[in-house]
Amino acid sequence: MSERFFRLAKKNSVIGWFLLWMAAIVLVLDKNRDADLFKVIKYYKGNPNSITLVRELLWTRYVAGCVYQQYYQYDFKNKTKTQRREYVGSYEFHDFLMKASTPQSRKKFENKYTAYQIFKNYYKRDVIMVSSTADYVEFSQFVATHKEFVAKPIDSHGGRGFRVINIEKTGAKASFLDLIADGGAVCEELIEQSYEMARFHPRSINTVRLVTYYDGSTVTPMYAFLRLGVGGSRVDNTSAGGLAAAINIESGEIVSLATNRMDIDGEWFDRHPDTNEKITGAFLPRWKELLDMVQELAIIVPEQKYVGWDMALTDEGWVMVEGNAKPLISTIQILNHQGIREKYKHLLN
Repeated sequence: MSERFFRLAKKNSVIGWFLLWMAAIVLVLDKNRDADLFKVIKYYKGNPNSITLVRELLWTRYVAGCVYQQYYQYDFKNKTKTQRREYVGSYEFHDFLMKASTPQSRKKFENKYTAYQIFKNYYKRDVIMVSSTADYVEFSQFVATHKEFVAKPIDSHGGRGFRVINIEKTGAKASFLDLIADGGAVCEELIEQSYEMARFHPRSINTVRLVTYYDGSTVTPMYAFLRLGVGGSRVDNTSAGGLAAAINIESGEIVSLATNRMDIDGEWFDRHPDTNEKITGAFLPRWKELLDMVQELAIIVPEQKYVGWDMALTDEGWVMVEGNAKPLISTIQILNHQGIREKYKHLLN
C-alpha cells in the first residue's frame, strides 16, 4: 500500500472508508505486504484474518497517525471516532518535535556527558565520562570516593544499559576495562533520594517526568507523571517494566492509577504492588520548588523548545537526572485514558 493511497483515505471520509476496507482485504490475503502490522496483531493476540481489525489498525496508523500498537494501548476499540481523534499520534508528534528543536540542540541532550556539562549545577553530583584507556586516572579518582556508582551508555535512553557497579565486588580495573569494551560510559555518583520518594519503592530512584515548552518568552509546563520501579529493578522506566501515574501539574497530586500498561499484560494500581504504599491521591513534596527549577532549566538551551525533564528528590531538594529532547506523547495519554490534542493544538498547527 502506498502513502499516496492512505493520504486519499485520510482526506475524504466516504472514499477513505472504502479505500481502507480494500486495503484491509488485500493485506489479509497477503500478510507479507505489511509484516509489522501482523506482528502487532500476534503480540496482542488478535485475529490476523479479521478484515475489520486490520482496517482498524490501518485507520490508527494512517488516519490517526499513531503506531499500530497504540490501537491497543489507547483502547481505540472502545472509543468513538471523535474520542480517537483527540489523541495526538506518534508520527504527527514526531514532526512537531523536529520543528521544536534543531539537530544541534537534540545532540546536547542525547549525549549524556554533554548534557551534564551544560546542566551541571542542577545535577548536584559527581559525573565523569570514560571512553578510552586515557581516562583511567580520572576513573580511579572517581571510584576512590564512590565505591558504588551508576554507569550509563553515553547516548542511550529508556534505561537501556543502566547498571549499578560496586567496585569492591568487581574491582576498579576490571570494571573500567569492561566499560571501555562496551563503548564507554557516563559514570554518576548515586542519587540518595528522599524518604518521601523512596517509600514508594526503595530499590529504584523514583523520578518525575515533567515536560515543558518554551516559546522564547514563556516556559509552559505541559504535563507530568511519576515513574516508579517494581520488584528488584533499580530503574523506574516504563520501558523496563516500571509504573507510571499522572500528576496534577499545578498541585503535585497523583491523580491517576499507576500502570505498566505500556505492555500487553499491563495492570492498574492505586497502591504500589511491592510496598503497598498509596499512590493515587498522594501529594509529592516540594512541588513548587520543582516547578521553579524547570522554569530555569527550560531556558538554558532555548533552541530546544520542548523537553522532558527527569527529576529526583533528595533531602536537599530536586536534582536533574537527565533531559529528553524527544519525550514520548503516548504515556500521558494512556494514563489519562484520553487524548490531549486540545492542549497541544496551538503547537501542532
